[in-house]
Amino acid sequence: MAEIPIEKKKGVPGWIWAVLALIILALLLWAFLGDDDDDVLVTEPVPVTAPAETTPMTDNMAMETTESDAPITDLTTITGATDNSIVGREVDLTGINVVEMRSDAGFWIADASGERVYVVLDEQIDRSNNVEGRVNVDAGDTVAIRGAIRDAAGGIPEDTVIYNDRARPLPDGVERYIYAQAVTK
Repeated sequence: MAEIPIEKKKGVPGWIWAVLALIILALLLWAFLGDDDDDVLVTEPVPVTAPAETTPMTDNMAMETTESDAPITDLTTITGATDNSIVGREVDLTGINVVEMRSDAGFWIADASGERVYVVLDEQIDRSNNVEGRVNVDAGDTVAIRGAIRDAAGGIPEDTVIYNDRARPLPDGVERYIYAQAVTK
């Protein structure tokens, strides 16, 4: 049998060159795109002001709640408001008289002097079972209302049903109303 002489190739295999090229490329990317900790952040100087004088709290002092943080508990606060400064405030009213029903979930309440405020109840009316919703409010009822004051210019929330199966506009002349999340008798 004849022997075939095999000569070994001299030099470096091609795959090693490919691996080296990838390593070099990775190092270059890291050098140029990596996080450079040597950056210096230049900012404008911040003026120093004297700290405000405060009274230290003692154990018997309660934290004070500002008027705008506390829920409105007196209907005359709403009826006596001359601007929209109360819009957005929470309400928690009790012993309130329902004076007129406009719809299943839209009704008028009044204070002792007869000043009226419109209420929109966040109601889910189920017409398939002839159920008005969570609560059946009628004229003459005395109720408790929990909700928030809203600006009438924004209308009522889109998904609110206040008359039959569709939303109706607010009554004429209403500037702000109570959007009630809960009404109890």
